[in-house]
Amino acid sequence: MTVKSSFVGNFPPWSLELYQQDPPLFEMLLASRRGIYLYMFVLLAGILIFGLTLTIRIVSHELELGRMKSDFVSTISHEFKSPLTSIRQLAEMLQTGRVASDERRQRYYDVLLEQSERLSLLIDNILDFARMEEGKKEFEFEMIDMGPLLEKTVLTIQQQVRHEEFTIEAKIDAPLPAIQADRAAITQAITNLIDNAIKY
Repeated sequence: MTVKSSFVGNFPPWSLELYQQDPPLFEMLLASRRGIYLYMFVLLAGILIFGLTLTIRIVSHELELGRMKSDFVSTISHEFKSPLTSIRQLAEMLQTGRVASDERRQRYYDVLLEQSERLSLLIDNILDFARMEEGKKEFEFEMIDMGPLLEKTVLTIQQQVRHEEFTIEAKIDAPLPAIQADRAAITQAITNLIDNAIKY
């Protein structure tokens, strides 16, 4: 780039010319390469930061899943231990003939039946959990009248825990609307809620 200007007035006929010398080709290439290197460095730094953030999130998620599975196994082990202990103790008492009266014997039979059904419920929950985790759980949706289903579920549980002196009632003030759901899954969910209420 060249700038040229002449003096006016009483000055001699001089002119002033300013110009910038073009840089050598090597310096131009070096400057352009520096820009490319800078852009590449910024891009790589961004990719590394994104990858590091994503890795941290994935590792944190996996650790949280591992902790939840560990808690789940611990809880399930405790849940299995309680009914198994009851079944073993009652079975030993019945086997050795230490239960004299027929009434008490029948009560122990009821407890054995209830604890075995609780074990079946726990096993069903574990199998359902495994199927859901693998994405293999299948549901059969249908329109269900929730009033009769609730009454039937509560009656079944009441018969199972009658020896524990629990009273479970289903009080439905107004007709419940029908919902679209899997009958087995919704029954199991209600049973789990009532079972947890009894235990805790």
